[in-house]
Amino acid sequence: MRLRHCASLLLLAALLAPHASADTVVMKDGRRLEGTIVEEDADTYSFKIRSGVVKLKKEEVESVIRGGPVETPKEESDASLRRDRVAAIGNSKIDPLRAEAGKALDGVTEKRKALAAAARKIDSQTRAYESQLRKVQASETELRKAKERLTDAEAKLKSAEDRLKTAKDQTGREPGPLKQEVQDAAAKVESIKATSAIALRAMEGEKKKLDDETDRFQMASETLRPAVAALSAAYESLDAAWAALAGEEKRQAAEAPWWPAPAEAVRVRLEGRVVSCEKGSLVMKVGADSDPGQWSEEVTVSAPGFDAPKGKTLLITARRDTAGWILEEAR
Repeated sequence: MRLRHCASLLLLAALLAPHASADTVVMKDGRRLEGTIVEEDADTYSFKIRSGVVKLKKEEVESVIRGGPVETPKEESDASLRRDRVAAIGNSKIDPLRAEAGKALDGVTEKRKALAAAARKIDSQTRAYESQLRKVQASETELRKAKERLTDAEAKLKSAEDRLKTAKDQTGREPGPLKQEVQDAAAKVESIKATSAIALRAMEGEKKKLDDETDRFQMASETLRPAVAALSAAYESLDAAWAALAGEEKRQAAEAPWWPAPAEAVRVRLEGRVVSCEKGSLVMKVGADSDPGQWSEEVTVSAPGFDAPKGKTLLITARRDTAGWILEEAR
């Protein structure tokens, strides 16, 4: 019967239900990784995360928290996916890539919500399945106990019959008390047989209900597969968009000179201290020396909508326009 699928079904539920159990690995460098430890030896952990299985050296691990709850969905902790990383900054090559990354991020959020909705459905069905499975197990226990009582009663009946036969062989008659004992034992056997039959019918009824719950569970679990596949595809799109954005940012950062820039520079990176930031104009003290105490040259950068307190040290990227330098990014 379909009970043989129980193990695989519950495994699927454990993997895809919204309240799944996971392991948390705390690295010595402060990182926290969530996933599942699938294998362990003397020196390493094989740690399964969303993108695959990675090897972690035990000497680099601070601690392991096993079986911690993971809510689905939950906000991505990766700072590279924060909304402020896909906001337009006025760069003709980077802005379209940021817009694409933002679109891909929206796709991931949408697919995570769809998976969460499907997971809630299978979570409810899993509880119904497990509840019915417990009822089957309880009915099987009752039937087993009835069979044990029947075996014991049949043994007592046989013992009474043997004593009655021995007495008849020795005396030529059947003693009343022994005869009554046989009759009582036989009645007990018949009573337990009736109880066993009732327990058997009850168990068969519960198993039929379990078959129905199993069918519904299988149907519910199948609804997760498209949602999981869609989320995986959305993450792949996000990874590709983010890689393109990071590549362009890296290329532009490599090409942008540090201050003081040559006259022909169209983009620069400036490190300096804020003198003032008001009315869309950022004034900073910068210099070629890495020592802030040596920063003496003042530069003005157009920065509409930007705000920074006086005295704050910033590392900014600016591009040259006909009107001067325009802020692209600051950190």
